[in-house]
Amino acid sequence: MITYTFFYVVGGDDRYYQQLYRSLRSLKRLDSRSFKVKILDISKQYNFNSELNIQILNLEEKVNSKEQFWKYKYLLTQNIDTDIGIYLDCDTVICYDRFKDIENFLGQGFGVIPHFYIKNFEDFKNVFNNNKFSNLNRENSFFTCGVFIYRNNKDNIKILKDIFEMHSMGMDQSQGLYDETYLSCVLSSKTHVKLNGSFNHCSANYMPLEIENGILLGKNNFDEHFEPVFALHGSSDRQTNGEDFTGDVKLKIQNFWNP
Repeated sequence: MITYTFFYVVGGDDRYYQQLYRSLRSLKRLDSRSFKVKILDISKQYNFNSELNIQILNLEEKVNSKEQFWKYKYLLTQNIDTDIGIYLDCDTVICYDRFKDIENFLGQGFGVIPHFYIKNFEDFKNVFNNNKFSNLNRENSFFTCGVFIYRNNKDNIKILKDIFEMHSMGMDQSQGLYDETYLSCVLSSKTHVKLNGSFNHCSANYMPLEIENGILLGKNNFDEHFEPVFALHGSSDRQTNGEDFTGDVKLKIQNFWNP
């Protein structure tokens, strides 16, 4: 059996811990024999009873800003002793077990989901009026970073190390210099696997959803086909209540957000 590790980074006030606990509860939709969980608890406030195989890790150094906080996902995910690693933001829930699909799609690669809005670095430059990455263009995709999936091998660990090091440049969200930018920049020169938007679906109307045979299917607008949703991702009531949708789709969204 191929083994997995789910990784989370949590810190700050109680709402982020409650989001994490909800995400952990959603893991019951998977076969727990095949995975473990590692959580980097920056604020040291974790307090959740679970039968899952969970390891809590802490940082010695102090994290002084939200921007600094995000880089630690790329440190945490280097600490892997299973076949495949899956990073999840705390404000996610797992919907369907897609381990077999992951194994087929991923191969030995690093799997990422294209951003639903900023598709490439030309879009990035236009949206943020920033030409910092002048060597990158529309041939270089822009990726989300709330979910990523990778095979445990030296090439993929090097990707994680490079992103962590790139964070030392600092972050300025007004100029678009944030987590997704550094992930996308590093991957522009690395081999990677583009995953369907169903692997990190924002449960809002800028990403389509439909139901077929009782299964919630999703994608990015530019994906060719729908696939079963692996993870829903969102922190607003609009997203978790499925307010952009109606009927059975809305009910499915609400059920998944209440594991």
